[in-house]
Parts: sequence; C-alpha cells; structure tokens
Amino acid sequence: MKQTKKVRSSIKYIFLSIVLILGNVCVPHTTALAASAAVNLSLSTENVEVGSTFSVVLTVQASEEIGNLQCYLSFDSDVLKFVSGGANVTGGNGVVMISDKDSTDESTTKKYSMKFKAIKAGESTLWIEENASITCLLDDTTMSVSCNQLLFQITDPESVSDDTTLVKLLVSSGKLSPDFSKDRKKYKMEVEPTINQISVNAVPTDEKATVSISGNTKLQTGNNTVKITVTAPSGDKAVTKIVITKKESKVTQEETLNEKTLDTIQHAGVTASEDEAGNRFLSEELRLQIIPLEDESLLPENYEKTTIVLDGLPITVYNWKYDLNSDILLVYGMNQDGDTGLYQYNRANHTLTKYSQVKVATDTKESTAPAELENTVSPVTSYMIIICLLAGACIVLTILLVLQKMKVSSIHSNSNEKEDDFF
Repeated sequence: MKQTKKVRSSIKYIFLSIVLILGNVCVPHTTALAASAAVNLSLSTENVEVGSTFSVVLTVQASEEIGNLQCYLSFDSDVLKFVSGGANVTGGNGVVMISDKDSTDESTTKKYSMKFKAIKAGESTLWIEENASITCLLDDTTMSVSCNQLLFQITDPESVSDDTTLVKLLVSSGKLSPDFSKDRKKYKMEVEPTINQISVNAVPTDEKATVSISGNTKLQTGNNTVKITVTAPSGDKAVTKIVITKKESKVTQEETLNEKTLDTIQHAGVTASEDEAGNRFLSEELRLQIIPLEDESLLPENYEKTTIVLDGLPITVYNWKYDLNSDILLVYGMNQDGDTGLYQYNRANHTLTKYSQVKVATDTKESTAPAELENTVSPVTSYMIIICLLAGACIVLTILLVLQKMKVSSIHSNSNEKEDDFF
C-alpha cells in the first residue's frame, strides 16, 4: 500500500509539472516595446550656390506622442553660416540647438526650419549629435532616437567654365585653309573625287567640354559643310564650320574604235557613286543606276551573285562560277534613258559595255557565256574526258590480253595433237 501511494504521488507530481510547463508555453506573454523616434534632415532646394541662403528642415517622426525634445545640429562653419530659426532654435559657431519643452501639442510629428548661408564652395555635411533626447508626452519616458546625415555640394557659379574654343583641329584628308587658329570658326578645304568621308579630330580647350561632329560622311560632289559643336560646362555652345569641296571626276575618254554605238561605251575609268537616297551608280558618259535583279531568268547560265567594292562602295555584280577571278562581270541597271538590262563590266581595263549573250554548244545542252569565255572548257568536262580515255585504254588492254591468251592456248593444243599422231 505504501508503495502504491508513493507511485500515485509521483504520478501527480509529474502531471502537475507537465501542466505548469504547458501553461507557461501556451499562455502568450506581452512585452512592453520602448517608443522610438526618427530625426530626418532635408534641403529646401536641389542646388546650393556660394552666396545663396537656403533652408534646412529637421523632421521628427515618433511612434508615440512627442513630449520634450532637445538635440544639437552640427555643421562646418567654414562653408556655412547659421542665419535664423524659429522660437525653439538657437545657434552659431558650428552648432544649432533645437529645444522644445513643455509642449502641449499632442502629435507624433514635428518640424523645425533653419536658414543657412553658403559662404564657400565645396562639400558640406549637417548631422545630429548622439545626445539627442526625445520623451513621450504621456509618461515622460525617453524614446530611442535614430538620425540621418545631410551631405550636399556647394557650387560657385563664377568657377564654371564657358570656354567653347578648340585647342586642336585635324582632318584625315586635304588641308585646312586658312591654317587652324583657336579663335577662327570657319575653314575651307578640297578633297579628291574618290574621298567619300573624312575623320575630324577636334580637341576642346576645356577638358570638361563636349564635342559633336556632323556632316563628315557621305560627301557629295561640290560643297559639303562639316559642323563641329563645342558645349562648355556652363552650357554655352559654339559651332566651327569646315566647307569641303569635293572635286568632280575628270577622266579622259579614250577612243579605240572609229565608230562608236550607243550600246558600247569605252572609258578610261568607270567610277562608282552614291546619291543622298542611297542609290548607287556606275558612270562616266553612261550613268548606270544599279538596281535589284527581280527576274533571275535574265541571267545567263552558271552565273552567281557577288559583291565588289569600287571607289569605296559595294556594288552587286554577277560572276561566272567557273572562273571566280574573271575580270568580266555582269551588272544589272538602268541607264539615263530609263532602259534596264545587263551590262558587262571589265574591271581590268575599266570598260562598261552593253551585254550580249553568246551561245556555247555542249554535248547535252546549250549554255550562254560572255564572248571572252566562249572557248573556256569546264573543269568537270576535262575530268570526264580523262576518265573516259583511261577507261577505253583499260578495255583495249583487256581485249589484247584475252586474245593473247587464246593464241597461246591454240598453239599448245596443236602441239598435243601432233604428238598423238606420231605415236
């Protein structure tokens, strides 16, 4: 019985312990959180210049209604001067005190405005000292306080450069006339007909100034204007102009025939050009505009599309695929009379001729090729001929070997017959 009582007593003790533990865990606890306040400094303007007066606003945002407030705002007296504040603001010599006590204003937000004067250019910082004190209005308990720093730049408008001059001006082709001068804003120069663009190196006197250049590409025959715009740090701008005169092409015509037809025009040199719309031309006396070939059936057989560069411009041409290095190329274009068709360009002697097809006979079909290529044999055809000749030679040798074998066999047979007759 005594042991039974002891067991029951132990069970009760364990049960009560479990109840107490569960009760302690399950019952929610409430912890009093301390009130807090945040102090924020801000400027009334984005740009602060030397000699200007501006406002700094101190804003207090608290979790409880604000009672007494006292804090110290520090600043650099070498670059700033305290001018004035409200009834609760006093200061000078690098420190401003904000003291607002016995306030009956039941609010969680308060603002205090102060005026400063910028006396020197440079970087300036305003900050709240660590001993800031803010209490709750209800029970006068002290709040935890967090503060920010205010960092800004003071500029001197008189120190901003308005220099828009150039210290250097160089061009890749031609020569400036007159010679470069820092104060000169207009120049002239000439370039050859083959020059389609020039590089311009313009260096501003002020390293912080920016330079933009326009009009130095896609030069046309005649006058072209290049504009060089210099923008100073102050925002002032100045434009320097270069008038570029692109010379006309003066290619002398060589007459190689006594009679000259409209379809054949001989040139000492065919030149390529491009207009403002991007159209490209091959021209001398005949001005041929290069246009897309919409119907490829107009091309002769075995011609492939490719591109060559003439006078710095890519030109679409058609090359015979069996001779990729041929000087004879076909171009499709429209002449000055509005007629379209294929023209033959000889890049060896720079001639442009109306294209005429020449029929070249083959074993199975007819193909067309330029007159200059009518006697050219395809590499594939040459290989086929060689293979056929070798095959024929093998057949002939085989037949001769068979005949020789048959002849030897016949001789042996006759010899055997004579021996039989002898016996």
